[in-house]
Amino acid sequence: MHDDEVGVGHEASRVIYCSGYVVLFSASTRWAFVGNVLFAGLIRAKDFPPGTLAQVFSSMRDRLWPFGDDATFVSGFGPLLSFGQKRMTNPYARDSLAQTGGDTRPAQ
Repeated sequence: MHDDEVGVGHEASRVIYCSGYVVLFSASTRWAFVGNVLFAGLIRAKDFPPGTLAQVFSSMRDRLWPFGDDATFVSGFGPLLSFGQKRMTNPYARDSLAQTGGDTRPAQ
């Protein structure tokens, strides 16, 4: 369940439910195992269930970014990155998009 702790080896990791996927975060090592939630250059495709694009952005903003810019994530594809690097270099992970739920349309 979301926010439970599980043991992985000698580490305790927090279970985070993130837009249909499970993320494990180790506070002691500052590593998050995100699987296919994030990639180095992309985010999880919105057309793969479960979840909408708004839910993907909400999960990033509310459940991943609070780990801090210095936390490293291990994704399903690509190199290791910190959440800060992801937020600065990935156009899909910009704070402005995460705050608007991914809506890139001009305000009316």
